[in-house]
Amino acid sequence: MNQQASPDAAEFQMDQGLSLVDVWQFVQRHFVRIMVWVVLGCMFYSGVIVLLRSYLPRASVARQTIQFTFDGAERGEYPNGMPFSPKDVLAAPVLDQAYSALQLSGYLKPEDFASRLTIFQGSRDMEMLQLEYQQKLSNTKLLQPERESLERDFKAKMDALRGRVYTVAFDASELPIANATAERIVSKVPEVWANFAQATRGVKDYDIPVVTTAALAGDDSSDYLNRAETLRSTSRRLLDSVRKLEVIPGSNLVRDKTGGSLGDLREDIQNNYRVSVLPSYLNHLRIAYENQPERVRDVISIRVSNQERLQKLATAKAEEFGSAFREYITLNSGAVSPSASGGVAVTQPGMGQALGLGSQMPAIMSLSEGFFDRVIAQGIMSRDVEYRQKLNERQLEAAVAVLEGQESLDFDKWILEQLSTPGSKASLPAEQVQKEAGTAIARLRDFAGRVQEIHRLLSERNLNAAAQLYRNEDPVIVSSEAAVTTSRMMLGLVATALVMFVLGAVSGLSADRKARLAS
Repeated sequence: MNQQASPDAAEFQMDQGLSLVDVWQFVQRHFVRIMVWVVLGCMFYSGVIVLLRSYLPRASVARQTIQFTFDGAERGEYPNGMPFSPKDVLAAPVLDQAYSALQLSGYLKPEDFASRLTIFQGSRDMEMLQLEYQQKLSNTKLLQPERESLERDFKAKMDALRGRVYTVAFDASELPIANATAERIVSKVPEVWANFAQATRGVKDYDIPVVTTAALAGDDSSDYLNRAETLRSTSRRLLDSVRKLEVIPGSNLVRDKTGGSLGDLREDIQNNYRVSVLPSYLNHLRIAYENQPERVRDVISIRVSNQERLQKLATAKAEEFGSAFREYITLNSGAVSPSASGGVAVTQPGMGQALGLGSQMPAIMSLSEGFFDRVIAQGIMSRDVEYRQKLNERQLEAAVAVLEGQESLDFDKWILEQLSTPGSKASLPAEQVQKEAGTAIARLRDFAGRVQEIHRLLSERNLNAAAQLYRNEDPVIVSSEAAVTTSRMMLGLVATALVMFVLGAVSGLSADRKARLAS
């Protein structure tokens, strides 16, 4: 017996067997209905937008593009190594100072002033760079090597700008201020930030350990061993500070309050060390050894043991750098070197293999002098020279550290031997030793003041906050923008069309269901 399916069962089967053909047929049947929904919805949305753009006030926005110029900006560090963020420009203390300096109390409240300021990454230079390379890369005749070269060039230029170029914007909408005031606001805020960063964090001071007079303030003349070590360590620290200041650009031109240069100051410290500090150091140790021989012997013996361990590590490090440098030179020169078994000479791989380029280097060198061949070859050569320089610098630094450590170790061993030798030179009277120490300490304090002065002068000359932390890239621009921008309007229009399409489809489904139920 034949069984006739119910309408509900047929509808269930249709839903289970829904395919793209069914969807296409559904859209064809209700195309007019769906389009009516979409058109009416878009017309309504457009009417609302027209009313909003007509009656809502236009937004007035001032923009100033700035570029952070100090080393470390892209790494998130100030020149002295402290953490940096572009949001520091709009920090609360900075905005408070800017608000007071600009005298804006008659126009808006401090919290409203802060809410209207923003900082974001990007500039017109970045936009123009993107448009330029977009046009170049759209050329369909470019070969793959040419395209890759352009892409690398574009990435390098974008990386140079990214992390450094930002725009400070101020929304002046509905404020009774002139455009000139809005321009002053976006120009003043970065300036206040630079001065604030210097005043509170010293971000433009060179991060060099500078000895202060506080190192000698707590001097205890009765503790001869401690006073001896303080005299020697303070003098050596002063000399180390001077050497670090001497590598700063312009250090040869700076003069302290006495009219002396850094070179003069270095000579004065060295002479004072030889003539005054060392004799006073030895005299203090002799008196301390007479009173507390075990304490003095233990202190110097422990220091000698530690220095011997450090010297072994420094020597191993220097040998490692020297070996690495020699091996690298041998590999990149293509020279013949003896094999481990002895006697058999083999040619080592060239620069390409050492740089991780396999066998590309000989091929590059034998190619014609085309543009891209020269670019690739020069890039590899520059990497090789840079790596050689770094290896050589580290090798020299390690060798100097070994020599300085050995000198200090030999001196302490000599001191220990002199103190332990019976019949060694007797100590001077305590009063005379105290007088000599006072003279040496006074000179060290004077040297510390001169080092601090030169450090301050170099920092002020080379790291001026307003000139060194940032610079203005473009003139300030004050633009008038609609409350509803074109991009947002188009995005809303697309969203409205999609919503109305769905509503039209739901209306079509409802009409189909009513037709099935009616039949």
